[in-house]
Amino acid sequence: MLAATFGLFATILAGISLYGILTYFIIRCRRELGVRLAIGASSLDIVAVISKRIVPIVAFGLTGASLLFIAFARWIQSAIYGVVVYDPISIAITLTLIVAIVVGSALVRPIRAIRLDPSATLRES
Repeated sequence: MLAATFGLFATILAGISLYGILTYFIIRCRRELGVRLAIGASSLDIVAVISKRIVPIVAFGLTGASLLFIAFARWIQSAIYGVVVYDPISIAITLTLIVAIVVGSALVRPIRAIRLDPSATLRES
């Protein structure tokens, strides 16, 4: 039960950090999005631009996390008595939760980016 609690806490922290990274990414390309909106890009174009940049980052992160999990799974199982690390239900729930957080933040940030005022964004330095 304690290991499950720590795992849930770690998943929540990972979700918060993913949301922060995606937010930073959107803020960094705010000027470009303002230019795109100013020249007439539609909402779907903005979402597509952001999604095309976010998906590889998330795929790389999930792949790296999965490889690290596979590399350290036996060590974790031997270090903590009674913990079964190859529980497919727990792995599926964790990956689903992280993907849901990413999809949620990948939808929230473009919606905010679409609401940008292009002229105000372009005036910022």
